[in-house]
Amino acid sequence: RETGPTVSTTGTWGSPCDGVRIRAEEQPYLADGLDARPERRIGDARWYATTLTLEWSEGSERVILDWAGPYRNWYWDYWAEEEGWEFFPSWRGSELDVNISDWRMARNESGSVIHTAQIAWPESVWMRLRFRSDDGSCDGEPAFVCTTAHCGLNP
Repeated sequence: RETGPTVSTTGTWGSPCDGVRIRAEEQPYLADGLDARPERRIGDARWYATTLTLEWSEGSERVILDWAGPYRNWYWDYWAEEEGWEFFPSWRGSELDVNISDWRMARNESGSVIHTAQIAWPESVWMRLRFRSDDGSCDGEPAFVCTTAHCGLNP
């Protein structure tokens, strides 16, 4: 579906579905620092990062979180001319082009489950999460979208 304007969730909670809240802890930033340069091994792109926090309250068991992208057809291969490994486009199938690190889960005193993850994605694409349910608690399949400039909900 077409994406419309997003509602910023940087530093503030947004609710894509009944019983679910999400926020980006900080504005997207260059994953390798301010002086980061494109690297051929990651598709000639700088990568941006942020920390996501998701809260799942009791009663949200029917909500499904789905990575909607970005997906690319990349694979590692050895390139003799450069004498090193690098990413190449491939017909072998798509892989999620998001780096997920430091994923933690905890339960708070109200019984909600909190997920916290550091994520990174190439500057040329949008990172998207899609929320779905089969019980009506996620009408319209809202998306959480991060660009190099901001993160927010796309209802």
